[in-house]
Amino acid sequence: MIDWKRAVQVLIIPEHGDRTFSFRIQRGAIYAAGIILTVAAVLFLYMTVMHRSLLSRAMRADRLARENAVLRTQALKIAELEGELSQLGASRQRLFELAGLSAEEQRRREDLEEDRVPASFPQELDMMRAGFTIGDVLPVATNLDTSGARTSSVPTLWPVRGWITAEFDEDLPGRSGPHRGVDIAASEGTPILSAAEGVVSLSDWDADLGLVVVVDHRNGLSTLYGHCSRILVQVGDPINQGQVIAHLGNTGRSSAPHLHFEVREGGVAVDPRAYLGP
Repeated sequence: MIDWKRAVQVLIIPEHGDRTFSFRIQRGAIYAAGIILTVAAVLFLYMTVMHRSLLSRAMRADRLARENAVLRTQALKIAELEGELSQLGASRQRLFELAGLSAEEQRRREDLEEDRVPASFPQELDMMRAGFTIGDVLPVATNLDTSGARTSSVPTLWPVRGWITAEFDEDLPGRSGPHRGVDIAASEGTPILSAAEGVVSLSDWDADLGLVVVVDHRNGLSTLYGHCSRILVQVGDPINQGQVIAHLGNTGRSSAPHLHFEVREGGVAVDPRAYLGP
């Protein structure tokens, strides 16, 4: 049995000197101090481990919170893109209908464009976000009646039936200057009619307009037809109003099948709507 009342005498003898020091410590105090130090060490170790664990959990929670915020942002963007794609799909279907495509032709085009995001009309989406309707944004060129007289040298006939995607003098993305004609979207291969009688003065390739035809109407007026997929006339050919001169395409600097149509007075482009019928 331990005698807690017994003391331990500690003697201190300096290396140099003739005086010694001594003091007594109760054995119980030594054991108590040892127990206290042991408990303190265990508590310190426990607190260190807990602190590291809590710190790791806090860092993980913060990382998860940031990841959740990113995921929520991405989910909102995905939902917004789905809505935009739905609008573009409806607009695309409307375009098919206006272009007079059959159900079989529509399915064939959809098969060719599978897994590809529609990008036919980059301006359309911004206008829809502003609250405009299809009719407000993209009027339709419909005057294709060629049953009347074909002797007019004034370009009053719409060259193709389709959807107007860009107007004259409009600022278009990626262009250094204003648009010098009207763009009419339709299915690739749609016949292009001459807006008036005249003589073909150009039938060639242009870096921007692709396959292009220019018809001189011999009264200071001329018309230009760009982005064609195929040209059916040659320079010097006489042309009647309403005659098929080319097929609509997507050549040159073009993001989707359409006709770039210009009317020029003395070689200077003017608004085609000043001549074209309703």
